[in-house]
Amino acid sequence: MTNARNWSGFRSWHGIHKAFETAQAIKTMIFGWLIIADTIRAVGVAFLLLMVER
Repeated sequence: MTNARNWSGFRSWHGIHKAFETAQAIKTMIFGWLIIADTIRAVGVAFLLLMVER
C-alpha cells in the first residue's frame, strides 16, 4: 500500500515537473517570437521612415 502511494506521489511530482518544463519551453518560445516580431516591426518602421524622408 505504501509503495503504491509513493509511486502515485512520484508520478504526480513527475507530471508537475514535466508541465513546468513544458511551460518554461513555451514561455521561452513566445519570448523569442516577441523579440523577432519586435525586430521586424522596428525594421519596418525604419524602412517606412526612410521611404517617407525621400
